[in-house]
Formats: sequence, C-alpha cells, structure tokens
Amino acid sequence: MKTTIITFAASVSLMFCNCNTASKKDLSDAKDNINKANRELQQAAKDSRDAAKEKTISEWKTFNDKSEKDMEALNDQIRQFQKKITTADQKENLRLKNELSQNHEKLKAMREKLRERNAKFENGMLKFDDSIVSKNESFQREFSYDMDELDKAVKDLFKNNVK
Repeated sequence: MKTTIITFAASVSLMFCNCNTASKKDLSDAKDNINKANRELQQAAKDSRDAAKEKTISEWKTFNDKSEKDMEALNDQIRQFQKKITTADQKENLRLKNELSQNHEKLKAMREKLRERNAKFENGMLKFDDSIVSKNESFQREFSYDMDELDKAVKDLFKNNVK
C-alpha cells in the first residue's frame, strides 16, 4: 500500500509539473501569437494608409490636370470672345470688355486658388491622414462648382450680345 501511495503521489507530482510546463508553453505561445497578430495588424493598417494615400494622390492629380485643362479652355474662350467684342457697338463693347475683364480676373484667381491648394496638398501628403482626404474632396467640389459658374458666366455674356 505504501508503494501504491508513493506511486500515486509521484504520478500526481509529475502531472502537476507537466501541467505547469504545458501552461507556461501555452502562455508563451499565446504571447507569441498576440505579438504576431499585433505586427500583422500594424502592417495591415500601414498598407491601408499607403493605399489610401496613393488613391488620394491619383485622384488629386486627375482633378488638377482636368482643372488646368478646363481653365486653359476657358482662357482660350475668353480670348476668342475678346476678338468678337470688336463687332459690338461702342456702348455694348465697353460693357462686354468690362464683364469679360472681370471674368478673366476671376479665372486668374481660380488658377491661383488651385496653385495654393496644390501646395497645401503636397505639404499635407507628408503627414497624411483622413482630414487631408475630406479637405481635398471639399475643395474639389467647391472648385468645380466655381469653375462651372465662371464658365456659364462667360458663355452667357456672349449668348445674345455678339453675333
């Protein structure tokens, strides 16, 4: 009976030692898994931020190029209309020149506004975050609206006035 009790006590001791070792190993494995998951999460966040940054840069470049082309087309249209003004009578000629000059100044202001925003965009990309995206989208909407209004103003100026 003594040997049975000693054998039983030795078995229980070994079992506790093995459980303790297994627990330590499981704990170590869990820590490794958490660290690995954390690194993967950080990498995924970085990849997502990089993808968003690239998308924002691409969208800005497309918008900027289109805006530059639109402004150049509007500038050409203003130049053509300046030539047409000479066919209007003197009173109408002065009014048209004045309004066309105002629209030309607005176009210059729009071009400067785009240049300033482009510089802010470039600086903002150095510390890219979600606010850059929202500010960019807001600017694009506002700028596009202003360009459309300017385009309409120039076209309406000559709609019925100069033939």
